[in-house]
Amino acid sequence: MDFLGATLDLEEAVIYLTELKRTSYALAIVALVGGETASKSKSELHVDADELNSLCHKLLHAACTVVLGRVHTFYILRALRAKTRLAGGRKVVGQRAQGELLWWLARLRAVPPESCPLASRSAFPRQGTPGLLVYYADASRELHSPGESGYGGWWIIGVPLSTSTAGGLMTRFATCISKRLSWPP
Repeated sequence: MDFLGATLDLEEAVIYLTELKRTSYALAIVALVGGETASKSKSELHVDADELNSLCHKLLHAACTVVLGRVHTFYILRALRAKTRLAGGRKVVGQRAQGELLWWLARLRAVPPESCPLASRSAFPRQGTPGLLVYYADASRELHSPGESGYGGWWIIGVPLSTSTAGGLMTRFATCISKRLSWPP
C-alpha cells in the first residue's frame, strides 16, 4: 500500500520509500553535491541554502523509513541552521555532513530497499539485517491501566523469534532494566 511516497508492507510488517521517491531523493543529493550551484573549498562544500533546505526535508521524510535515518541528518541539519557570511546566504556543508549525504545515497540506492519495521503490541517485528538493534519507546497514556502508561519497547536481534521466546527475552530485559534503574520507584 503506497501512501505519501512510502510503501507499507503489512505482510512483512515494514515501511519503505517507493522507488520513485528513492530515485528522486538520490538525484537531489547528487545534484546538491555535484551541481552547478555547488562550489568546493578545501574539504567544504558551499551550496545554495534553498537547495540544502529542500534536500534536508526530503531526508527527514525518508528517515521515517530507514533504520537510523534520523541520526544521519544531524550534521546536515547543523549545516542548514548555521549562519554564514557567504554571498547569497549559501551554506557550508562540512566533511561530516558530506559523510551523512554519502550514507544516505547508499541507503537510497540499496537493493532491496532499506526498510523500517512497523511497531506492534501484538507481534514481535522481524527484520532481515543480522545484528540489528533498534530502540523504540512508547510513551502512550493508558487510561484503563495506568501502571502501563509510558512504558514499552521492542528491539530486533536479527533472527526471527517465536512469541514465547520474544516474551521471555522481554521479561529478562525488563527485569534487568528494573534492577539497573530501581524501577518502578
